[in-house]
Amino acid sequence: MKIIQGLMIKDFLNVKNYMKIFILTLLIFVFFNTQFLTIFFPLCFGMVAISSFNYDDLTKANRFILTLPVSKKEMIRARYIYIFMMTLVGAILGFALTSLIQIVKQDSTFNIMQNLYTSAGAFIGMMLLQSFEIPVMYKYGAEKGRIFQSIGIILIMLTISGIATFLIKILNISLVTFLEILENYLVYIALIITAILYLVSYKLSIKIYKKIEV
Repeated sequence: MKIIQGLMIKDFLNVKNYMKIFILTLLIFVFFNTQFLTIFFPLCFGMVAISSFNYDDLTKANRFILTLPVSKKEMIRARYIYIFMMTLVGAILGFALTSLIQIVKQDSTFNIMQNLYTSAGAFIGMMLLQSFEIPVMYKYGAEKGRIFQSIGIILIMLTISGIATFLIKILNISLVTFLEILENYLVYIALIITAILYLVSYKLSIKIYKKIEV
């Protein structure tokens, strides 16, 4: 566990300076659109966490780390936990800051449940993207991985659209009814799908990285 903690601290220190600029930029945006934070915080924290791949590629850090008593599986586990925690912290901060600012400003649009659902939606969306993005980064590296990532996003959107169309036909329901079902159960469905995909992504990353010579 100490090894994993050490690797997570390494990733955090790599992006620490970037986080200062990022937080300053967010504070400036607060004055323009408070609701913007509930979405932007988890997305940007998740993107900053993913950028740890860039730092490792540039510094060739993995070659040094693997000379220590650290396995590739431990490296991957640490990276997944780090990215998950960073994205979660972003979602919590976005929800907390948005709610606090709206309360202080006595904003008439303040709705704590809406803020919670928006933050949760942004968090789940970022996690779904990461479940695809991380294995691609391990397979092709940070630079090439971004190209395949863009292609993957398009394929994911087409797949989701195809599945939705298929379910509507199979269940013999209208699009409006289908959307109403999603609205009632979307959070639970999204959480289950995200958990499954994240686990599959983790297992896939281990298989990929074990075959790569660092």
